[in-house]
Amino acid sequence: MFLAAGLEHRTLQAIEAGTANPALGTLLPLAYVLDVSLGDLVR
Repeated sequence: MFLAAGLEHRTLQAIEAGTANPALGTLLPLAYVLDVSLGDLVR
């Protein structure tokens, strides 16, 4: 999934662990790959 979103593996791990503060430009590709809205992703 991190490759499809154009992210580094460590970046995705940090987001999942709650230790990262990702920018909108990071969250939008993740939402797209997961096929969810941005709002649902950040809830």
